[in-house]
Amino acid sequence: MNAFDPAALDCLAALADAGSFERAAQQLAITQSAVSQRLRALETGLGRLLVVRSRPLRLTEPGKLLLRYARQMQAMRADIVRELGATAGHDERLPIAVNADSLATWVLPALDGVVHAGQRQGYGLELVV
Repeated sequence: MNAFDPAALDCLAALADAGSFERAAQQLAITQSAVSQRLRALETGLGRLLVVRSRPLRLTEPGKLLLRYARQMQAMRADIVRELGATAGHDERLPIAVNADSLATWVLPALDGVVHAGQRQGYGLELVV
C-alpha cells in the first residue's frame, strides 16, 4: 500500500474525528481490523508513529501534521468530483430486494455508513427506502 493511499489517509482523519478505532470503523463502514491495517500501513510507510493508542486515542505531532495534509487532500478530491461531475451520466440508483428484518438489521445500517462516506467524498449519494 502506498503511504499516501487515500483510503489510509481517510482512515487517519476518521480516527482523529471519532477518537476510537470502533467509531472510526463505523464512520468509514469498514471493520476495526481494516482501520488498524490502514493505520499500520501509513505508519510503516512513513516510519513514524501517528497515533497514541490510548482512550481516547491521540495523534502524535507527525500524526497531526499528516492529518492537515489528509484533510487538504480530501477537500481536493471532493472538488475534483464536483467540478468534473464524476458521477454525471451514471445511474445512482441500485435496487436491492431484501426482507424487512434483514433491511432493518443489516442493510440499512451498512448502507448508511457507505452513503455518508460517499457524501464526504463529494458524491451525490442518497438512500431511499
